[in-house]
Amino acid sequence: MLERHINARTADEIVAKKYDTDYTSELSSGQVINKMAGLAVAGQKRMTERHGSVLPNSRPGRIAHLGYNNGDHTRIFAHRSNVLGRSMGHSALQIATHEVVAAWHDMDQTSVIKGAPRMGLDEKSSAEMLIDEMRKKHIPKEIADLAAYGILGTWPVMNKAGVLVGQWASVLDDYPSKEAEMEALVAGTCDLGDLYSSRSPFDSSNLYRQREGYTPDQVPRPDNYIKHLTGQVGFLENHKYPIAQAEESFKRLQPEVASYAEKKLERVKKRLKGGVDKQEWAGIWKGVISTDLSFMRDPKKNPPLDF
Repeated sequence: MLERHINARTADEIVAKKYDTDYTSELSSGQVINKMAGLAVAGQKRMTERHGSVLPNSRPGRIAHLGYNNGDHTRIFAHRSNVLGRSMGHSALQIATHEVVAAWHDMDQTSVIKGAPRMGLDEKSSAEMLIDEMRKKHIPKEIADLAAYGILGTWPVMNKAGVLVGQWASVLDDYPSKEAEMEALVAGTCDLGDLYSSRSPFDSSNLYRQREGYTPDQVPRPDNYIKHLTGQVGFLENHKYPIAQAEESFKRLQPEVASYAEKKLERVKKRLKGGVDKQEWAGIWKGVISTDLSFMRDPKKNPPLDF
């Protein structure tokens, strides 16, 4: 059996390694917020430098050029967490924590790059990186603990078929405080905050590229594409955000996104039936990306799937 690297006490253990038991910070609330803002900016910059970006400019990172878990994703995550936090009446310090978690939650993508099972090692390592930086900035221990729970909460939970069914934030039922639970739930929610946005189909295509070991500028092999799209359709139909405000505000385009995903799946099945050669597949893939971008520009227009 594969070893999981996250359990109910992992966040506390990570913080305990960096902070003395009796550690106290002398920073004021305003100073903490300012330092957290600086960490969020630094984390976003580091994430893009490590793993690249796709839109509006495609650029590789020094470690990898990932199609999904890249600087674009962390930027969108941060925006979503800011909007959600404000809608829930969260304090400036809570929102600053959400944004720091967003910037650092995918910092280590070793398992993704290697195509290894997602057993929590990347999330644990990313949390350790952030907590190390927070200790250097003299951020209070209790804030660091919340941030650790936030990052670990984004760990994807798969079923036996390898299909994403949720996140650790929704699975864990033994939080040490309501604040830790909220940070994890906000992170888990906003990590998938664009699932029902106009960008979702394009993100899905780039996620497939990433899973197959290709960069955002390459044409992936078609072997597992129907399986990928089938999983996406099921996830779009069944996913429920653990925060009520997100169910209301993040799912406004659910009908359009779900309908497009279903039609794309059927079109791809039809085009791949009987097999295609490399040149034909390249043309199909080019059409997929073009149509995804058309949907992103105007999801209400329902672009024709004529690839």
